[in-house]
Amino acid sequence: MRQHFGSKQSGGGNHRGSIFRLRVGAALAARDPSLAVSTWGQKRVEAKEARIAELALEQMVSDYIRRMPFLLLPVEGASSKDNDRSRIERGAIALLTDVSGGVID
Repeated sequence: MRQHFGSKQSGGGNHRGSIFRLRVGAALAARDPSLAVSTWGQKRVEAKEARIAELALEQMVSDYIRRMPFLLLPVEGASSKDNDRSRIERGAIALLTDVSGGVID
């Protein structure tokens, strides 16, 4: 959950480490194009300037996610793409994502 909520210190986070953050940020930018950052969603960005440019959107993503109600469920087993934890995560993201446009309503 920590990687989804983001940092308490900066208010930002890392959308490259959380597909949920990536999708929320993309949806926020789709709703308000002035929030769009050209490097958002790129796998590897080394430039410090890019991360600075992404910070405002990362902070908005953190704020949006922190206002959501969450239910924490213990799920046994190691992390893998085919276990129960992965299926639950994909299902939760699908519930919040409009597959046709990726916009959260």
